Amino acid sequence: MSEITFDPTHAYAIVIGTGTNKHGEISRNYESTINDAICIKNILIQICKYSESQVELLVGKQATYEAIETAFVNTRKRIEKNNDDNAMVVVFFSGHGTPKKLFPFGGNRFIDGDFVYCNITLATRVLLLINACYSGSFIPNLFSDRQRQRLSLYYGVSIISASRLEAETAYLSKDKSTTYSPFTIGLVQAFRGKTNADNGLVYVADLHTQCATYVSDITNGHQLPQFDFMGENFPVGYHQYPLDELELSRDTTQKITSTVPIVNNYNGYVYVSGINMQGATFGPGANFSIINN
Repeated sequence: MSEITFDPTHAYAIVIGTGTNKHGEISRNYESTINDAICIKNILIQICKYSESQVELLVGKQATYEAIETAFVNTRKRIEKNNDDNAMVVVFFSGHGTPKKLFPFGGNRFIDGDFVYCNITLATRVLLLINACYSGSFIPNLFSDRQRQRLSLYYGVSIISASRLEAETAYLSKDKSTTYSPFTIGLVQAFRGKTNADNGLVYVADLHTQCATYVSDITNGHQLPQFDFMGENFPVGYHQYPLDELELSRDTTQKITSTVPIVNNYNGYVYVSGINMQGATFGPGANFSIINN
């Protein structure tokens, strides 16, 4: 099998930050989820070199069920128009959730496994990034065994959630209006951090390893991102610029920084299934968490 490469002309993204509570109402307590989405959009465009025309951003009152559904339809149309057999799609959601549902703005409809399954087959490689309470429990409830088998055979689907299976809370930033959740900062560290790959590409394995290391450290082990994998370990971007050269805040005054050195060479305890962390190779359906003693 030939090595999978990364070409940003084949990269697409749907980035969602609802800013809402469980009733689908805009809430200051969830305002940082909007910041998260804006931040991830900037990272994909400015560091990973995704084309801005191929990144859909939906935040606040824009992030309705209907608008999210339309964003998937539009992305599928772009892929078909480009006759893009090598398309790769990143889907980021930051907002309120339960073990089986994610809540857009409006509260009249919700995102569940059927919605996700029907829409992620728009490309052969899809990365889902879910920043929500109960997001770890959302993973096993997404797909039936038959759906999972089909995705493993025909698609590369990776899902990184902000918390473990049994964990309710995905921590949000304390300063809701100007900063970001630990999960988002961890992803930023991973997208621009050092990797084991000589080609400078960032693979889905890199994202989870580095993000989990950062989030576990910054929350004193109370939050541990979860990973589920079907198919191949594929690249989702590459880093070109130091972090301090990139403006990430809504008001361009807040920059993401960390005193924690992040490298994709973690030596802690890992619960694994068919995985070699150093080589970043996975068996189908591998599901693991990094655990700090």
